[in-house]
Formats: sequence, structure tokens, C-alpha cells
Amino acid sequence: MQGWKHWGASHFTVKKCDVDYEEDALHWIDNVATALLTNVGSVPAITAAAAAEEKKPAGKKHYNGIIVTNINLNDRGSNKETYHVEISTDEDLDYLPGDALGIIPPNSDAVVEEIIALTGTNPDLEIQTAKVKAPVRELLKKHLNILYPLKSTIKQYAAITGYDIPEELRLSLPDLLKKYPIKAAAAFEEVIKVLTPQAPRLFFYFFRTCKPWVGRNTYHR
Repeated sequence: MQGWKHWGASHFTVKKCDVDYEEDALHWIDNVATALLTNVGSVPAITAAAAAEEKKPAGKKHYNGIIVTNINLNDRGSNKETYHVEISTDEDLDYLPGDALGIIPPNSDAVVEEIIALTGTNPDLEIQTAKVKAPVRELLKKHLNILYPLKSTIKQYAAITGYDIPEELRLSLPDLLKKYPIKAAAAFEEVIKVLTPQAPRLFFYFFRTCKPWVGRNTYHR
């Protein structure tokens, strides 16, 4: 934000802002408006209260989306796979430069049902995890990492089940259950509690403008 001059005299200096610029910007604009009223004439003041109505809410915003386009951009015979993906949401996207979109795809129904069958657990039983309380089927489907367990998770699995599992072993939860079966449904309830949450894949927005963007409900990547 640049200062302005009146008959050669500078009234305001440049104000440098970071990504969270709203408070500094509103304060600077209020000072300019006050000076204009004093030196130039009647100019309506811009108050923080009025501008706050358009301020983007802080924190995370959750959207539900479906993949509408999934195209492999590489030519035939290529060893690489680069995809153009379009995700349609049920409402318009609202974001600022520097915001990140975190995508969390649900786990496969077939994999979830396989885990339930292997463990004999009640899919409708509600269990409290570190992040959320929900029925077993919903936890496995939407909330928990069941395909790429961390080494620490496998170590905890070994402690719960009593198996001697090599530290370097990396298996999905279904493969782990097949190789080292759960002997009781109650033990699997403990396993669920040590599974890590699904981690989002983050994509960052970079724009040349500092203005908020609200628009199409389709995300292109």
C-alpha cells in the first residue's frame, strides 16, 4: 500500500503486509480516510466493522467433492503417469493466496469389508479414536490410514497381538491381518485406536492478486 502526497508533503508511508494483511490494511485505510476528511473533504470512513463482514472465516473449511475428470497426460508407452484431475464440489470454493487444499479420498469399500470379515468385528460398533468417534465401518472408510500403516503403527500392532513382526516389514492393514491374524474382535478394537488418521494430500494456491477468490465449484489439478 503506497502513501499519498498533498502539495509535495507525504502523509503516509508504505505499509508492507504479510499474508494475514486484513487487520493492518484496515488500520491503514482508516488513517487515510481520516486524513482525507481533515484535508480534502467529506469522505465516508471505512471501518473495520464494515469490512469484517467480507472477511474470510478463519480455520479449515470442509467440502464434499467427486472426481469428474481423470486424464493421464502422458503418451502411450511412457513410464510416467501424470494426471489432470477435476474435482467438483457441492458449493463454491472460497480461498486466498497461500491457502492449501487438502484432499482425503475415502478408502475402498472392498478393502473395508475385507478387514471387517478378517477380524469378525461389529461394523456398527462405535469406537473413540484420537480424532473422532464413529462406527467401525465409517472409521475404516473415511478416517483411518489402512493402506500405508506407519512403522510405529505396526510396532503397536505387534504389541497388541503378541506377534514378533520384523521392524522393516511394511504391509497394508488387510495384508497384515492375513499374515498375522487377530485372534479376538476385542483386540482389533484396540488396533483401531492406534491407527493413524488419513493424512490429506496438500495442494497450495499461488496467485498474483491479494484479493479473496470465490468462484467455480470445480478444482483443477
